Amino acid sequence: MRELIRMVFVLTIISAVSGVALSGLNAMTAGIIKTTKLEQSYKPAVESLIQGYENDPIKEYIEIPAGKDDKGRELFKQIFPAKKGGKVFSIGLADKAAGGYGGEITVVLAIDVTKDSIMGVKVVDHKETKGLGTNQEAPFLGQFAGKSKVDEVKLKAMGGPLDGMSGATFSSTTISKATQSALQYYLDNKDKILSQIK
Repeated sequence: MRELIRMVFVLTIISAVSGVALSGLNAMTAGIIKTTKLEQSYKPAVESLIQGYENDPIKEYIEIPAGKDDKGRELFKQIFPAKKGGKVFSIGLADKAAGGYGGEITVVLAIDVTKDSIMGVKVVDHKETKGLGTNQEAPFLGQFAGKSKVDEVKLKAMGGPLDGMSGATFSSTTISKATQSALQYYLDNKDKILSQIK
């Protein structure tokens, strides 16, 4: 009996030390993972969507609280400000939606803050089948440019004007939903967003 108690005690100590070590490792690598994702996913999207800025939108990005998800976790919108002459003329706004064939799809919208319209959309993260819709992705995403109302970024199947990608219904719908969500957030919170950009 004594042997069993000692073994349980030793296993408890080992488990506690391992748990603390893993949470410490997680805390240490979280920043590195975030920086890598910003540089490898978001930076190319922002660079291809917005031209003529004089600052570094990736280094100056901000996160704005945007409510809670269905599990009570805090949600944030990532904003990438593009400035010329010290003034913001455009932002990159990241948003995601569930419902893709492989799960969530994350997009970045470039928004012209003087016209309140979309300059372009890029997909930055997805788990969809590799190559699915790739040939059609550029023309599909090109339809979003110039739109300034949420109803204008809906697919025809949702009562909007946009064509989906053939053979990629889930992906098309999810990209449209993420774009609608991001545009609605921007339109509802433009002053809040711009006031938080330094």
